[in-house]
Amino acid sequence: MILNTYLVRQALFSQLHMLSNSYRVACLIRVPTEVIKQRTQASPSSSTRSVLLATLREEGVRGLYRGYGSTVLREVGFIHSFFLFNSLTLHTALCHFK
Repeated sequence: MILNTYLVRQALFSQLHMLSNSYRVACLIRVPTEVIKQRTQASPSSSTRSVLLATLREEGVRGLYRGYGSTVLREVGFIHSFFLFNSLTLHTALCHFK
């Protein structure tokens, strides 16, 4: 029983670790897209291309990743709570219907 509980915990930790890393990588694409989208919406007279070029000229590549840290914290926090809630629900359902 103790070994089984340990293995379950290790599996959950491993899955959470993989989920966290996959969301960090996904944010590498998502954050620059959001930055350009928001800046384009803030100045409707500018095109997406001109906003992108202005951002790169004025702030460099770092400007595209403004808010990366907070976005990753938000996404990883959400996926952890979502994953743990679903795992708990599944475990409860499986124990209830044995």
